[in-house]
Amino acid sequence: MGAPSAAQVDERMEVVRGGLVPYADRTLSEADIKDILRLVFRATYKKPKPTPEQAGAAYATLEHLVGQSCDRRKLIANVTRLVANWHFIREGMRVPEWDGSTTEADVVFLGVDKALKKLPGGQLGRDATVKLKTGLGAGIISCVALFKRSTELFLEHESGASTLDCPFEEIAGMAARTTVRLNQDGTCSLGRLYTTDQQRKHNRHLAQLRTDPGKCQKGLPCNMCQLDIVQCPLAVWTPNKEGQHG
Repeated sequence: MGAPSAAQVDERMEVVRGGLVPYADRTLSEADIKDILRLVFRATYKKPKPTPEQAGAAYATLEHLVGQSCDRRKLIANVTRLVANWHFIREGMRVPEWDGSTTEADVVFLGVDKALKKLPGGQLGRDATVKLKTGLGAGIISCVALFKRSTELFLEHESGASTLDCPFEEIAGMAARTTVRLNQDGTCSLGRLYTTDQQRKHNRHLAQLRTDPGKCQKGLPCNMCQLDIVQCPLAVWTPNKEGQHG
């Protein structure tokens, strides 16, 4: 059987996420990991109990967290990686570590920096925050460089929202499939962006919400508004560390 889809990962994490709250910000024990795995198995298995091999593989995947104190973000990232790579667990194999080499993944853009700047190679673009939804790097939230022209081409031809004439910034919140590579500085590099039917549907719906004149009391286009994604679910900007706009 193949790997879970991004939609399946989201569905299963929606079931698991609330149950992870008591385990955040505390030193995790072997018993804690086993309790977390019971939550995951209930969310992913429609059949009776997992086999001993499957239970062992799942534990081996999260065993490195024993003795660690994980904040909520780190805990969710590790469990997301497990859920997104459940095809290994089904075969009784622990999920392999990602070595950072180029791999395919579904991604969602969580927001972009407000400042347009010259990126490596002299092209204009923006830094963006992206979350890996599938693949061995699933759960990672990373900074990426988005070149202005290639992003515009994605919005015009691949996003599913081409008829809505989205500006560059409105890739924020959209989903895509691409190749991803982990850089030495912890950032990720993305390849060409393309989409599945489900991603195009999601992207178009998002773009339609942003062009609805009744959606915003400010009456401004999202790329002209000062609100960031913490303040408005339709916003495009990612706040910087000081809570200001970049």
